[in-house]
Amino acid sequence: MKRNKQKGTSSGVTRRLALSLCMIVKNEEANLGRCLESVKGVADEIIIVDTGSTDRTVGIARQYGAKIFSHQWNEDFAAARNVSLQSAASDWILVLDADEALAEEDQGRLRALLRQDGPTAYLLNIVSPVNDRRSSHAVINAFPRLFRNHPEIRFEGRCHEQVSPSIARIGGTVSPSEIRVHHRGYHGLWVDLPAKRQRNIRLLSKQLVDHPDDPSAHFHLGEVYALEGRIGEAIASYRAALSLPGLPPANRSVTRRSLASCLLNRQRYEESWQECGLALKEDPRYAMPHLTGAIALGKLGRFETAVEQIDLYLAKANRKGRSIQGVLAHEPNQAYALSFKGNCLFALREVDRALDCYRTALSFDQDSPDGHLGMGKIHRLQGQAQEAAAALEKAATLFEQMPHGYLALAETYAELGRWSETLAACEQFLQACPEDTGGLDLQAQALLKLGRPAEAEAIYRRLVNQAPSGMAYFALACLADTHGDRPGAAVFCRKAWEFEQTDARIPFLLGCCLIEAGEYREALAALLEAERLAPGTPEITERLKLLGRLLKVGAPLAAPGAEREVHGTPHPAPRIANPPVPPLCKGGVGVFRTPHPVLGTGMPVRLPVCRTPTGYTQTGHPAGGHKAALPCADGRSPPGCRIAER
Repeated sequence: MKRNKQKGTSSGVTRRLALSLCMIVKNEEANLGRCLESVKGVADEIIIVDTGSTDRTVGIARQYGAKIFSHQWNEDFAAARNVSLQSAASDWILVLDADEALAEEDQGRLRALLRQDGPTAYLLNIVSPVNDRRSSHAVINAFPRLFRNHPEIRFEGRCHEQVSPSIARIGGTVSPSEIRVHHRGYHGLWVDLPAKRQRNIRLLSKQLVDHPDDPSAHFHLGEVYALEGRIGEAIASYRAALSLPGLPPANRSVTRRSLASCLLNRQRYEESWQECGLALKEDPRYAMPHLTGAIALGKLGRFETAVEQIDLYLAKANRKGRSIQGVLAHEPNQAYALSFKGNCLFALREVDRALDCYRTALSFDQDSPDGHLGMGKIHRLQGQAQEAAAALEKAATLFEQMPHGYLALAETYAELGRWSETLAACEQFLQACPEDTGGLDLQAQALLKLGRPAEAEAIYRRLVNQAPSGMAYFALACLADTHGDRPGAAVFCRKAWEFEQTDARIPFLLGCCLIEAGEYREALAALLEAERLAPGTPEITERLKLLGRLLKVGAPLAAPGAEREVHGTPHPAPRIANPPVPPLCKGGVGVFRTPHPVLGTGMPVRLPVCRTPTGYTQTGHPAGGHKAALPCADGRSPPGCRIAER
């Protein structure tokens, strides 16, 4: 069709530039009326391409005066959209989906952008509410959905199709705008999300068969895999996207942040934090890497830096204006961020500041489950048992509406030592996310505390097969050591060390096992590595002294059974008793022995426990004359690892 041309008038007044709304639809009777109503008086022409509706969609479109074209669906969104563009006759084109609606307050603003001069296209802010995370919030994407009607501007890509590449090829420019479009497509109340994700996986996989070096397709496939819980495949897709040229810095930043979230899920906290730092280098305007990075830092026990990152997140997320910085943003989730900051301050024993954070979080959202969890911890610390129970019950009720949140509830119960409730909350969470490694890990810890080691071991074995991590292997090493299987414990320690080389407990336990086996040279190397990671730790010093005594009497560093010479006479190598491995907390904290959490035999505790959002297991507070667990550098707090009152 011929496009309308701008013409002058005898009075010199330039006529209003025309706008075509271009859409593709199929069985959208529930949404289409809302969409078309939102552009009344804005669009001069409505072009609708129907790809096979069997409901009232076409009839509704006719009621709004739309020009309707049919297109045989061929598993290619770009092809269908380009049919609509070819049929448009106006100067400008607005692209909407049927489950979207132009914000009422932006109708006049959008018309004001239609000028003869200015950019080739404008970014519109697509606001998508989501219901699978804590507190109500929305994801905001900036896409070029308003652009000039140009024959070379066309969509590309079977799925998550874009006009950006074609605009770039003609040397066009894209400017931000404050226009908002409300989108229902990622909210479970309005759409069948599992079916939509499976469709997108199918189409993106086809796209990559045709274009294996398309970084955008790799990124979007990673996004769908992540939503499906297929974390390993998501990580591979994000890394593939980052390895290819063509992603602008803002898109690379978003990709790195998504990768960091998946690494968090796999308990690879240091890698996650590193990816957040790289994301901020790619696009310093992007707020979300600060929040994701803060969570990773909390897991690592680096609470001061985590608090700094939360403050940076809030400063950027609360920037004034309706447009976003970059290509992706999230409506500020104040309640969750402030609650997490409170958790970090609580771990640092800054209880008053933590209380202020929890109260502020609840002022933003009185139904914030994280805020109520925090208040429950504060009440318990202050000896207010009734108030603590009420706060936790409130959080539990709120989490019934968001199963993913049961993990946070389980973590809080674990902090409070309520292991039966921890296990119950874990089981609720795992019904929604059966493959989540964090939920499985905490479930195993709860089973250990409840005296069910065989079930815990089965979960850890599942974890090392499903998503190997240093902590899962170390847990198996500790269980093997508890059963007196020191050779097995050594094997698991070596596997743990392949994944985690910052935790002194791993080489320490390995060294103890090797002393027992008479492999003194390797034992020395392992204990020296533990000493390097946790200098001055008494347990490590004790074992190094034991090795020193062995060497003094001539014990060889070779292997068990090797002989030694004393005054030239061969003698068998001495067997010096290797005492049970005591608990070890990184950083040189003293030893406090407690009953074994599983066997109750009085053996010292060695098992890693309680992965919490704060990495802190609260058992009281110095101000109250109690003892409090200190977090280890990996964000965990082994039981029995305590610091005395000062």
